[in-house]
Amino acid sequence: PMLTTPPFDRSPVPDATLYDLDFALVHETMAAGVELGRFNIANVPGLTLEADEVGRARFSCRGGGRERRGPHDGGSCPMTDWNKIAAHIQNLTGQACQPRAIQELGGGCINRAFVLRDGQRAWFVKINDAQRLAMFQAEAAGLKALTAAKALRVPTPLGAGLAGEEAFLVLEYLAFGRPRRDGGAEAGRRLAHLHRQSQAAFGWDRDNFIGSTPQPNGEDRDWAAFWQARRLGPQLDLALAQGFGGRLQERGRRLG
Repeated sequence: PMLTTPPFDRSPVPDATLYDLDFALVHETMAAGVELGRFNIANVPGLTLEADEVGRARFSCRGGGRERRGPHDGGSCPMTDWNKIAAHIQNLTGQACQPRAIQELGGGCINRAFVLRDGQRAWFVKINDAQRLAMFQAEAAGLKALTAAKALRVPTPLGAGLAGEEAFLVLEYLAFGRPRRDGGAEAGRRLAHLHRQSQAAFGWDRDNFIGSTPQPNGEDRDWAAFWQARRLGPQLDLALAQGFGGRLQERGRRLG
């Protein structure tokens, strides 16, 4: 059946407007791409999906009145297959995972971000196009390296994978509290501790990304050579490809 809500493109959604429906129907609707009024379910900003103990579900739409158009190349976001993501979590943890609440978060400009809860546990999930899987895999590897350094508290990566047309990264969910008065100073000390750790050469054992831009990390024992060939040089090449040449290129190459 067609599910309808108020016309989001004409008036804001009242705070905490709730829509009750069968949880199985929710997943069928999301998989089929059925619209809520004129809006695809996954594109409603501030959307929270909750399910109770008997499988009933509620949509909670807070604020907003515009279609969610985000990091998926500027277009409407595809429907996220939360069942596949939950199965991935279950395979990695060995514990059953049944999505009970899915809440989209704000603050990012590259990925979509969600908190996925099963009633007892919570995970932080990033979503992007399937072609971004390598970006998520590199991020997971970087978080593991930061954890091994034992300097800063970072979320533990559970793993990355594909769910239909989308790539996802599942991380430990860290709930932030009030910062301590000395929190900034403590963060500075830990960051300094991180940067005091060294290795035989500059670089890393794999390439990664700066934002969504590929970043080469081939090792070099000479810092200036590494910086020119692996950091500044690739950025100048990208700038030139986008039409930014002239003095920018000239000055940049002089540093090499």
